[in-house]
Amino acid sequence: ATDLMIEESGSHLADVSEYYGTPQKHFCMVLGKATDCHIICAHIWPAHTHGMGMEAFDLTPEGVNAARNFLRLQKDIERAFDAKRLYFELVVPAYASADDDGSLHLSVKIVDPQLKKELIQMGSKNIRFSAIDGREFAHTFAPDKLPYKRLLAAHAMKTIQKAKSCGWIDDDVGFTARRVRCFELARLSLGEGSDTLNALFRNGV
Repeated sequence: ATDLMIEESGSHLADVSEYYGTPQKHFCMVLGKATDCHIICAHIWPAHTHGMGMEAFDLTPEGVNAARNFLRLQKDIERAFDAKRLYFELVVPAYASADDDGSLHLSVKIVDPQLKKELIQMGSKNIRFSAIDGREFAHTFAPDKLPYKRLLAAHAMKTIQKAKSCGWIDDDVGFTARRVRCFELARLSLGEGSDTLNALFRNGV
């Protein structure tokens, strides 16, 4: 009950929920409807930076508290995301579908093998992280209600680089394939030929 009260009184809850069109209570973008667990408005670009560094992505520091810099996530998922033990990527690149409407579909990619054994706390219905590895988000982002894709791409790039250095990814081909998907997400945000895209993502963030 305490966790639910914390969830429902979050300072960004109303703005974030209104922007994305999600329920204010008991909804995680990954899990969907979820009761008996702590769901928060999770920053994509970390709050502790006060927006410093966002200029490199053609964004202003004030954007750190914009609704687009938040996702609604169950707390254990948010912690793993923040620790770069998992990241989010495109389910299918936009160019793969001729009738794509601009909606954004994301999925969960776990890079720390130890994380798969850990639990996502959901009251009497706890599940292991392995159950969400590769899972598509329950929430589909509408074309005019998107998160900062370039920041999700930057987080993903840093996560796979960490995974490579930690030995979680020891396959160069797999590493390159993941980087390509990060780049595709950034391209959707910045556009092909963007100086920012080329500077930050072609050579790694």
